[in-house]
Amino acid sequence: MPYADIRVQRQFQREWHAARRRAWFVGKACAVCGTHQQLHLHHKNPETKCSHKVFSWRRTRRDAELAKCEVLCRSCHVRTHVIMRHLQRYY
Repeated sequence: MPYADIRVQRQFQREWHAARRRAWFVGKACAVCGTHQQLHLHHKNPETKCSHKVFSWRRTRRDAELAKCEVLCRSCHVRTHVIMRHLQRYY
């Protein structure tokens, strides 16, 4: 067994996923306001979303899922979802 303590394994996995996520966002900016701070992924069409855990996937599968997304900062992402919920009420 590679890890005697499951907590050590989980910590390693959290750090590994976070590092992959940080590396992917390098050089990217919010598609709406252009900031480089607190970047998130936003699925352009929520119905095509497979999962939010894409950074644990192999590259080809991850890239296919990320192609369905746009980069938004936290503020623009929240605003986008508020607008989407508002529009769903009327359509």
